[in-house]
Amino acid sequence: MAVPAVQTSAQILRPAYWQVIIGEAADQGYVGMYAVGCVLRNRGGDLHGFSATNRKDLSLFCDRQGREIMRQAREIERRVFQEHGPDITKGATLFENIEKYGFPRTWDRTKIIKTVKILDHTFFREKSLRDRGVAPRLAHNQEIVRSSRTPATSFIRK
Repeated sequence: MAVPAVQTSAQILRPAYWQVIIGEAADQGYVGMYAVGCVLRNRGGDLHGFSATNRKDLSLFCDRQGREIMRQAREIERRVFQEHGPDITKGATLFENIEKYGFPRTWDRTKIIKTVKILDHTFFREKSLRDRGVAPRLAHNQEIVRSSRTPATSFIRK
């Protein structure tokens, strides 16, 4: 007989992605919750920084939102993580309701760029080297070649 795997306390206490989606955006409807799911995926599933994970009553909060919201959040989790649905946030890894809560003091405005606003949430991503006007560093055996067909695009060739 197989012995069940032992779960660590972190695995037991870790909320499901669909619960975090509800905790962050239940009042934003399907599209708003989907956008939060995209951010969660863009962060590689890392729950750090999601305020919903700090709620001691997250399960109860999710239950109070009703069956339809829970069904939608589970569907969003499936569409985003299993079916690799489109990223409507344009690569965002951060979001906030700026109008209600202001710009977070912990964020460095010089290192992020606004990608899109969806309902009450404004979405941001880290600035790339290109956004900051920094040329990419190349290995000693690489060169940048510009294509005549797409002059604005640089390609790295070994």
